[in-house]
Amino acid sequence: KKVRMENNIARGKTAEQLAKEEEASAAAEEQRAAELVVEQEKQQAELAKKAELSPAAKKMALAELSMSVMRDPQKNIGALKSLDAYCNDKDLMIAKLAVLSMTAVLCDICPGYRIRLPTEKEKEMKVTKEVAAQRFFESAILNGYQKFLQVLEGCGRRGEDAALALDEANDTEGLQGSMLVVAVTGMARLLRKNLHFNFSKNIMQSMVRRVDSPIAMVRQVALQALHGLFKESGLNESVKDAVTLLAEVVKKKGRNIRPEVLECFLEIRITNDMLDGGSAKRKKGERDQEEEDMERDLEEGMATMKKADRKRIATAVLDAVLVAYFRVLKMDPVAPDLLPAVLKGLARFAHLININFFSDLLQAIKALVLADATGECALTAASAIHCVSAVFKCLKNQGEVWDLDLQDFFDALFQAIPRIAADPAGEADVGILIDSLKLSLYDLRQLSSDRVAGFVKRVFSLALHVPPSSAAALMSLARMLLTRYPKGIRLLDTDHACVGVYNADVANAELSNALASTAWEVHLLRRSYHPAARKAAAEGGNMGV
Repeated sequence: KKVRMENNIARGKTAEQLAKEEEASAAAEEQRAAELVVEQEKQQAELAKKAELSPAAKKMALAELSMSVMRDPQKNIGALKSLDAYCNDKDLMIAKLAVLSMTAVLCDICPGYRIRLPTEKEKEMKVTKEVAAQRFFESAILNGYQKFLQVLEGCGRRGEDAALALDEANDTEGLQGSMLVVAVTGMARLLRKNLHFNFSKNIMQSMVRRVDSPIAMVRQVALQALHGLFKESGLNESVKDAVTLLAEVVKKKGRNIRPEVLECFLEIRITNDMLDGGSAKRKKGERDQEEEDMERDLEEGMATMKKADRKRIATAVLDAVLVAYFRVLKMDPVAPDLLPAVLKGLARFAHLININFFSDLLQAIKALVLADATGECALTAASAIHCVSAVFKCLKNQGEVWDLDLQDFFDALFQAIPRIAADPAGEADVGILIDSLKLSLYDLRQLSSDRVAGFVKRVFSLALHVPPSSAAALMSLARMLLTRYPKGIRLLDTDHACVGVYNADVANAELSNALASTAWEVHLLRRSYHPAARKAAAEGGNMGV
């Protein structure tokens, strides 16, 4: 008001004119207050009238209101208030139907941009009828959207006790139709559909809070929403906000966090070019095929983002993820339930870790490997392999770091091979084992033939205990290793001279003296019932001819 008076005085208006304008303004405010009271009375009367309707009539009214808004949003935007009123109906079924209807309507009519309401100064400016109508429409959508989110939060809080009772009674069908699950599902749909609309961060906060819910179905809905956000929306401010919120949950919950929360980070897609701001150009041969595929998928979504913003967001996301992982790694005592998800994530992002993080990462992983070797911390075979994979991926990315003793990591990988053979579910770990062996024995520096022969011998033994498809993949890996280290082909020769005896029980591949043995496993695989295994064994065995 003061600013308006000063502006008017600057324009040359007299005090008498200003007084008249103030009186007119006060009268307009009184009129608006009176209209607000009348509107509230109408709403109360409308609510009372709706309460007298039969359930069938209410369902019909919901359908008509929803269709009218979706048919002509700008003309019938006022129907959102009526739909919102049904969300608090005393009949629980009507309330749930109203929530579902309102969710569908808002997913359909909300624009794909963030609405900015006009300022007080902009409201005083004269605009065309079209602009005024658009402002009114956007304001109505924004108010309706905000009120509906508040309704969903309220419905979720009121329905928690009932949903928890249904979950304890194992009533899956009843739980799926509970108000809590309906409300959380509605928020998840709004987040996915209206990611760039207003209040998206509020919805993310609600979803992140639900990932630690004691009700499994609620957790699943919230986790699926975050998985979809990370997987489908590329890398943007919304993803950064969600990752930051999840990292705060990991910090707050500590070892009580659920492994599924940490697995959400695996859906994030970051490349070296994003961290470099797009300035680093590498040769095609130096780029991983997986990284090229991700860059091609993200090209359209990131095309309009500035290089500096891209680098800032990618760096913030990666830092938040790594800090969350390090919190779990440095827990004392170790949280074994969380390690598989963390180690898998470290192996996933290891090629992006810079030299500042690498030293701490190496120390933390080495402590885990040594604890597993001494029995203080029992790692699964998959976790041990992920430890090794993360370290060697970092080494591949940091070419200047070579003065390290990697013997403990080679030993951990060597001991993980027979553990896969002994595990009934070990077939699922064959893929990550092959990747780790290729990375540690083939892609990096030259190693001794005795060490490689020890690994190849165990790979041949593992091929006898896995399905034919996995056996064929292991035989192809062994053939590739023997091609690079020709001295190891002596394993395929039954007449070669040898010194000493092969010791299959030692933890060090180099000390096993594998070249003193023969690869008799290849001859068994040549008689496999599966043609792929027979072919792979024949190709590998012919190397010794």
